[in-house]
Amino acid sequence: MKKKKQLILLIVFVAVILALVGALVGMSLHEKKKDRQEEEEASKSAEADEATLRIFNREAEDFVKIKYTNPSGEPNEYDYDAENDKWTAAADPEYPLSSTNLYNIASVCSHLKASKVVEENLSDPAVYGLDDPDYVVTVTDKDGKDTVLRIGMKNEYYKGYYLMVDGRSEVYLIGYTLPGYLDQNKVDMLGVERLNVPDQEYIHKLEVEDHYTIEYFPSGSTEYSYYPTDVYFLQHGEKDYTPADSDLAGSVLAAASTLNTSDYVAYKPTEEELDEMCLTEGKVFRITYTYEEAAPEGKAAEDSSDKELLTMVLEVGAGIYEQVLEGSAEEPKLTGYYVRMQGGDFVYKMDVEKVNTLFQVHEGDFFPKGYARLLLSNVEQFDVALQDGQKIHYEITRHDETDEDGNTNTVNEYTMNGTPIDGTYVTSIFYQLGQMKYDRTLKEEDEIPDYKPDLEITYKTNLERFEKITVGYMTYDSNYDIVFLNGEAKALINFRDVEEMEKDLGEALQVLEMVREAATEAETEE
Repeated sequence: MKKKKQLILLIVFVAVILALVGALVGMSLHEKKKDRQEEEEASKSAEADEATLRIFNREAEDFVKIKYTNPSGEPNEYDYDAENDKWTAAADPEYPLSSTNLYNIASVCSHLKASKVVEENLSDPAVYGLDDPDYVVTVTDKDGKDTVLRIGMKNEYYKGYYLMVDGRSEVYLIGYTLPGYLDQNKVDMLGVERLNVPDQEYIHKLEVEDHYTIEYFPSGSTEYSYYPTDVYFLQHGEKDYTPADSDLAGSVLAAASTLNTSDYVAYKPTEEELDEMCLTEGKVFRITYTYEEAAPEGKAAEDSSDKELLTMVLEVGAGIYEQVLEGSAEEPKLTGYYVRMQGGDFVYKMDVEKVNTLFQVHEGDFFPKGYARLLLSNVEQFDVALQDGQKIHYEITRHDETDEDGNTNTVNEYTMNGTPIDGTYVTSIFYQLGQMKYDRTLKEEDEIPDYKPDLEITYKTNLERFEKITVGYMTYDSNYDIVFLNGEAKALINFRDVEEMEKDLGEALQVLEMVREAATEAETEE
């Protein structure tokens, strides 16, 4: 009986436990169902809010036209050129427009979302600055549908702008991004064409108008050079060249190759504007480059002698001065010059130092220290006229001789005033004349007398461009003689150097007399 009673109690206990578990499971399922319902309701509410805040939800490529005005009042209208994947100015498709800002506007508009709805049914546009909005944007899609966005006043507290869409009653609050892009006008989106000039290694000739013309010839060219290291020459006429100081010519060409800039100040200026910038005929200075085209990257340069040479003309106008306060005693500072490529659409501001490096150099500054040096192999004869009236004529004749081994050598024969003479006497004088170096080039204030040389050396050469070269020396003052090249005053040289040379030439004449006497004695003995 006792065992039966215990069994009944156990069964009752288990039943109670099962009932409690069932109740707990039921309650859990009910709570989960309730939570799921709440989540679904929240999701639906969020989707509703998202739909309410979402102004656009499409791809930027869907827009084919963007038109807007901003606080400047300037109208902006642009079309999308799908074939070339770029935006163009509707009024001027050739305008060099940078498409970046238009891509940004299209991208922002395509996924434009408000941070909040300020008012669901607009009652008074003036409250939000929407009666006369600062920005009005019209975007047109591929189907030709226009959507107009009006952006009113800024809300500093919420860090945004009020916006409404034509055809809707809501007033939205959007961030600063879209108005920031809309602040740019066409001139701000100009895709500036960078001004690029040739690199130094490709420049063959540089002409700085009214200053000088430098031309480059291959090193060691006997056709053009006085001496193997001469590579730069000043051109005075079609066939009139003189050597240029290599260091100065090299630095000038290096400076000319740095006249690159993208700092533009005007696009397609009017004739009146060009005249004000001194970029019209009679006011402009020109820098002309004659150059070869650079070899493509990764390819070796071809022989420049076979390359077609190109020409580029850079026009330099008036100086640009920084502004100073009215009434200030401070002088305006020159900061640059107006420049443009001849016939180009862009006018740029060029750094003042870059331009002055070219214009502060004058032709006389290029006169080389080694002005009288020549290769003996290029000289056929040279004549010396001394102050006392004496003259010396040196002549070099050349012929080929073949030795016993069949080797052909060039043999030089020398005469002095018609008398055969040992070559060492001639070469010694020749190289002494070539070692003469001046002290300084002439300045504008130096007074130049008429050419009446005290000592003159005239070379006849086998050079195409320098068939005749004349170097003259003339007393200038108690310290200097003037150096003349082909009759043109070039520099001042210490007078003692000239005196020493005259002395050596006088001794050369004495040597000639000794050679003649020795020759006469030899004939007498025979």
